[in-house]
Amino acid sequence: MRLEAPSGPMLLFLGPTFLTFIIAGLMGYPLVYYFSVTLGMGTALGGSLLALNGALVVLLQDRVAALASRLKPSRALAAGMTIYAIGYAILPAVRGLPEALADIALITVGEMVALPVSSAVAARLSSPSSRGTHMGVYGLTGSVARTLSSSIFAALLYALPPSEVWGVEAVVATASALGYLAVLG
Repeated sequence: MRLEAPSGPMLLFLGPTFLTFIIAGLMGYPLVYYFSVTLGMGTALGGSLLALNGALVVLLQDRVAALASRLKPSRALAAGMTIYAIGYAILPAVRGLPEALADIALITVGEMVALPVSSAVAARLSSPSSRGTHMGVYGLTGSVARTLSSSIFAALLYALPPSEVWGVEAVVATASALGYLAVLG
């Protein structure tokens, strides 16, 4: 069995996808840290906010996916990443629990649009004869980016005020959105 290298379009797609998974990786330690330490909500409440993410995915993923499937994949990915960008850009305005809940809901919508479409596009760009290998490269890209996400967040937090950190993260999400439009048309 000969392994087939991912195609040029697949490799190009992995660029904005890497950025997407850096943003997706923020839904964990970075957000819990921000809510619990920076906003003083406590770790339990910060973690509970992430439970809202899970609940919304369970309740709404099918409906959101149906709406996203009406768009071209490039536009769906760009829309999802733009929603992510808005959610992170307005995070510094969050002062209490109601705003935190609303912002997590917004960020979750971005996630529910972008991540399933990303997987579908990766599968479509994979050669049928080497789909497992190509999806493995896609998965590795996502794993590395998610792992780096917390480190990037921590480095940014060391260098910048929290409000600027979220601005940088919003720029990364926007770059991913623009990357998908450029790569996928």
